[in-house]
Amino acid sequence: MGQKLCIFCQNSGLSKEHFWPNWLRDYLDTSPSDKHTTEVYSGEVNSKAELENKLERSGNLITKKFRVVCAKCNSGWMSKLEEKIKPIIVSVLKNQDITLNSDEILLFSKWIIMKVMVAEQNHQGTQVTPNSDLKSFYDTNEIPDYYRIYISKQRSSHHSGYQRHSCTLGLSKTGPLCDMGGMERNAHTVSFLLGPLFIYVIACREQNIFLWREFKLNHMKCVYPYKKKTLNLKSLKYLDNRLVRKICGRYPVQVKRQAHDIRRLQQHDRS
Repeated sequence: MGQKLCIFCQNSGLSKEHFWPNWLRDYLDTSPSDKHTTEVYSGEVNSKAELENKLERSGNLITKKFRVVCAKCNSGWMSKLEEKIKPIIVSVLKNQDITLNSDEILLFSKWIIMKVMVAEQNHQGTQVTPNSDLKSFYDTNEIPDYYRIYISKQRSSHHSGYQRHSCTLGLSKTGPLCDMGGMERNAHTVSFLLGPLFIYVIACREQNIFLWREFKLNHMKCVYPYKKKTLNLKSLKYLDNRLVRKICGRYPVQVKRQAHDIRRLQQHDRS
């Protein structure tokens, strides 16, 4: 069943929200002949994930939209947030040497989480962020404390790409200890490209499983939570295509401690 009400304010009148900003096409090379492919895989732990669905659509991947938010949210606070971070993204696309202060870093982090919350609705039953946290983000713009955000620059031939792994983790075979909040999944990793920028998001709501401690992401800069006062974008390390693919290929069950993966899903979108 498709989404009926806005995931943030729970009102009707849904509209389509661009995952990548609509103005991004002014800064990236696109062609009318571009196509993008969405692949969905599912499987159990210790088994190979099987292709569940594959869909090819016309248009570059940066034209991808999700119909899960209402027109009022889309053209209101969400649009205002996107306009505020536009100078940051444009600076990255132009490879400009700028330094972000703590307020700008937090603003950029909120925009990233907003996009993750929208995109995770693409496959019903695989969402990780509970409705209560979506509503809280709408009310206060505060990022849930189980999220971590990492960024770097990347040298691959692609300027857009999206990959998400979601699963249900627990330290007990009887199931997760956390309050699932009506959700079937409690952990995911989300990777996406924004021109030369590589963004990697981790979330796990299960108690005492700290995925960000298990994954070695020393090549990337953690921007949420961020403890310093400034961040110079020139200081971000460049990752080659091999390392980007390696990081994207990690999924939440790959932790050293004994975590039990009940079910998992992988989604790949690429141009």
